Amino acid sequence: ATISATQWGYVGGLDQALTTSSTVTFATVNINTTGTDAILTLTSTDTSSSASPVIDLIRDSSSPASADYLGQIKFKGENSSGGSVVYSKITGKIDDETASAEDGIIEFAVQRNSSQTIVMRLKHDKLLLLNSQDLEVDGKIKITADGSSSDNFISVGASDDLKLYHASNNSYVINTAVGGLYLENAVTDGGIFLRADRGGSQANYIWIDGNDEEIKMFEDLSIIKAVGSSKLTMFALNDTSEDIFTIDAQDTKYGSAGTDIFLSNMQGSNNQRLVLVDGSSSTADMFQLRYSTDGFSSVDNEVFSVAGDG
Repeated sequence: ATISATQWGYVGGLDQALTTSSTVTFATVNINTTGTDAILTLTSTDTSSSASPVIDLIRDSSSPASADYLGQIKFKGENSSGGSVVYSKITGKIDDETASAEDGIIEFAVQRNSSQTIVMRLKHDKLLLLNSQDLEVDGKIKITADGSSSDNFISVGASDDLKLYHASNNSYVINTAVGGLYLENAVTDGGIFLRADRGGSQANYIWIDGNDEEIKMFEDLSIIKAVGSSKLTMFALNDTSEDIFTIDAQDTKYGSAGTDIFLSNMQGSNNQRLVLVDGSSSTADMFQLRYSTDGFSSVDNEVFSVAGDG
């Protein structure tokens, strides 16, 4: 159908021409309005599940190539000086034009500091945020499939230097870089807590207290065990008399002073004791030292002997 100059002047003629079954060809179409209602409406009365209405943006090139731009939708407006600006645009692009192996791209660009900047590119296998574009989510970032050290993980670093993933019943944080793995609280005098479930609710077990410069244990954590054939070892970091390990509000101390190793009972009253107990009975003291004004002595008929060359 052809729209005559007379028909072009009023909506009835345009409507009549575009509702025919013939193809209507225009070099350029401009539709102007002063209102805010939709100025172009495409309606389909088809009752099937197929997509309709459909808009085709066709780049009919005789020499298609990778990285060729295709159809584009531009969102234009004016700046404060009245100049026309393309504030954002969506563009189709060829990634691979090989027959039976074609790949496409959708590209998103916006104005950034008065420069057109590509900020997102949707490819056939990934979504890319480009040119220092941040991601901010008001909701969840969710990976539904179980991960592994080689697949379905959150990656940080150019070479997957830090990996976070969940597999089966366990969760993992893995550092694959040359350097160390740091857990840091940058808040002034802030702490770091290690928590675990206890009886169905979360409980604090270990607290690294930046304010008191101490490592504290909670929830009656009175035993530290070495699992399997491992050995539990405590290291002194220097040759001073500073505490290595304390029990019961510093009543009992294990420490070092120079080349000496000491075990101390720090109770403030007289007659405090250091006792070696027979493990078969809580009352059978094998060795006991009691403090008195006359010095240390053996009491209650306990026997202390040294065998061999001692």
